[in-house]
Formats: sequence, structure tokens, C-alpha cells
Amino acid sequence: MQAMTELRSLHYGYWVRRYGTIFIVGSLGFILITLTIWKTQGIFFSLPLTLFTITSFFREPLDKLWGEPLGNALFGVAIIGCALGLLLLAWEKKTRCLLQNAHTFTLNPLRHDFPVWISPAPWTSL
Repeated sequence: MQAMTELRSLHYGYWVRRYGTIFIVGSLGFILITLTIWKTQGIFFSLPLTLFTITSFFREPLDKLWGEPLGNALFGVAIIGCALGLLLLAWEKKTRCLLQNAHTFTLNPLRHDFPVWISPAPWTSL
């Protein structure tokens, strides 16, 4: 079984090229949309999210650079920072969310007609 080529362990670059680009593009999207929507308050969430992206995606090369214990500590700081950043953004928010206004749809359904013609099939495939 060890002589079979499909059982060889893949190198690190394979996973980086295959799944890493999706993760990096998605993370950059989250970071940039946070700064776009919340302007300067978005920095409180985008900086820990950047640290999370760096410590999770570039984990193996950076562990060789600064060691595994510091990498683990930075990853923990990034997770806690993301949670605190989200809490801070929610605390400083001045306007109501669209979901908080959802009760108006149920109060007068004739005035706020739901688009029932949209099929849920495209959304279930995501």
C-alpha cells in the first residue's frame, strides 16, 4: 500500500494553492468590508481579523520564524480580539439593524408584500 502514488502525503504548497487562495480572498473581503461599512470603528475588528488570518493561514512558516508557543499565543489573542472587536462594534452602533425592523413586516403584510416569487432553490445550493 505504501508504494501506491495516491497515498503519498501531499506537500504544504498543494494545500496553500488549492484552499489557501479562497481563504485569503474571503478574509480580505471581510477585512475590507468591515473598514468600508464602519470606517474608523471597523479598525477594532479588522486588526484582530488580520492577525487571525496571518496566524491561521501562514501558521507553519511563521512557527519556524518565531516558534510555536508565540504562534499559539498570537492566535489566542487574535480570537479574543475578534470577539472584543465585534462586541465593541455592536456597543458603538447608533442605528438599528434591518433585522431589528423585521417586526414591521408582520404588522402590515399588505403594505410590505414579501417577494414570494423568489425561489429558495438557488440559496439552498450555497
